[in-house]
Amino acid sequence: MMSITILYQPPSTQNIDYGDTIDLTVIAINDRSENLTYRWKHNNLEFLNPPPFVIYNPTTSEAYITTCNLNIDQYESVRGTYIINVTHNFDYRVVEVNVVLREKPEEDVRLPPNVIVPDGPKVVYKKNKADFSLPCKAKGVPEPSYEWLRDGVPLIVSPQITFDSVRGDITFNDFTTREEGVFTCVARSMFGTTIVKSFAPTYTLKQSRVDEFRTNATISTVADEYTYIKLKCENKGEAVGEEIDYTWYDFNGSKIKIDDRQFIDQNGNLHFAYVTTADGRQYKCGIYATGLSYIQLSGVVLLSIKATVCKLI
Repeated sequence: MMSITILYQPPSTQNIDYGDTIDLTVIAINDRSENLTYRWKHNNLEFLNPPPFVIYNPTTSEAYITTCNLNIDQYESVRGTYIINVTHNFDYRVVEVNVVLREKPEEDVRLPPNVIVPDGPKVVYKKNKADFSLPCKAKGVPEPSYEWLRDGVPLIVSPQITFDSVRGDITFNDFTTREEGVFTCVARSMFGTTIVKSFAPTYTLKQSRVDEFRTNATISTVADEYTYIKLKCENKGEAVGEEIDYTWYDFNGSKIKIDDRQFIDQNGNLHFAYVTTADGRQYKCGIYATGLSYIQLSGVVLLSIKATVCKLI
């Protein structure tokens, strides 16, 4: 009979502290040349290969988990029942190991800080005089503390900018362009006498604004009827915001209704595929940034149309 003999199997119940090694080694032989196959289960999940975090040597059949290499979530995941099935075509053996995690003192675990908020670089636009906070959050054991950098150097707190070294948030009061910059949260923990730091992705902070046009002088443009023309949105001030929008207005302050003959390009210029005499009037270019309550208007752009005269021949 080609039976399987277990030469070594681990204790069926293992009470584990963080840092201990979990023994899952099963050494088996058979009395013929049948190849042995090892199949695994962990908490009723089947694995063709050893389960996660199991270090396995197929030559010696040694299998174990070194818990000191695991983070907290990984450590918690290895508890439960492991079943190792040793089989060949004519026989099988089942070895069951129950892993119990004992309570571990919090100070026994040391995990370096890992920033989870923000999850990537961000550009943030805020209105003038706004009050707001930007979050920073990190995982780690012990709980990390926080500091902030502004444009790569340690932040100097002021009545306008403060941060919470415990919670991690940075707070802005009465925000203006003076507080613009690139801000980086740094989570830090002490490992003995060593300071371990984790640098977060940056916040690039800008004030949403649309500056006044550099001149309000009237610009005159003359076009022949039924010809293409472009009215330029010129002498613009700086526009900063998440989205910049352009709108054109007539002399009454009403928005120009864009039809099939017209479009506004990314620079704010108003294009006419062709003009008619009805298009001859005063225009103004308006610029708006998302979140603002005002629109900056240009000086007058005066469009005059030369009518086409049809002569009877």
